[in-house]
Amino acid sequence: MRTKIWTALLALYVVWGSTYLAIRFAVETIPPFMSAGMRFLVSGLILLVGRRAAGDALPTRNQWKSLAVVGILLLLGGNGMVAFAEARIASGVVALIVGTVPLWLVGSIYSRSVDIPESTLVVTGGEMLMGAIALFITSGLTGEWHGFSLGAVTIRSWLGLAYLISFGSLIGFVSYGWLLHNAPVSLVATYAYVNPLVAVLLGALLAAEPLTGRILVASAIIIGSVIFINSGHRAGSVHAPHPEKPVTVDQSPAD
Repeated sequence: MRTKIWTALLALYVVWGSTYLAIRFAVETIPPFMSAGMRFLVSGLILLVGRRAAGDALPTRNQWKSLAVVGILLLLGGNGMVAFAEARIASGVVALIVGTVPLWLVGSIYSRSVDIPESTLVVTGGEMLMGAIALFITSGLTGEWHGFSLGAVTIRSWLGLAYLISFGSLIGFVSYGWLLHNAPVSLVATYAYVNPLVAVLLGALLAAEPLTGRILVASAIIIGSVIFINSGHRAGSVHAPHPEKPVTVDQSPAD
């Protein structure tokens, strides 16, 4: 189990760190809330259709309500605002700002205490679908649809969106959902500190984003935070009389 947990964590560190750059490419010619809505609509449908075909039950009415709360908080409040910000400032800077605000993890902790489906992938797909609906509504309310043309979207933006769907959502969110139910929240939360460092380095290497002394100092602080959090987690596991036990769910081998 420990190997699976760290494999999933590495996937979050690398894949979600790289999505900041992919988002930047996507929002170059696709409005931010619209691009995020496209991403999660496709990803959510793939997961739900795939799991339904594998025999999993779809969420009940009450479960859809719970998934809607998490989807709106995590995907509209988190990813939607990231896409909105990246249409205006460098991806590495956005990543550093997000890394200092792990508040969005509250929408994730909520999912551990409410009525949701047993299958992690059904949960993830449902949250994506609900988040996509909220993102499209926000896109319409902010006027993104006016004057938008699919013909004006560049190949780089389509490739960025494709990466976000395949890696950022289908691999990243699946790993994240699995970790929330199989690993301590304190350990899962470290992704918020590592992702910005990956994003800063990729932005500098692949998009010529500025790598200033201030950004390097911020990155060093982030690394120090990860070391501090992980050290505290290990110490608690050794000395605590009742070590933290993660919540687990029944999963099929395909999960």
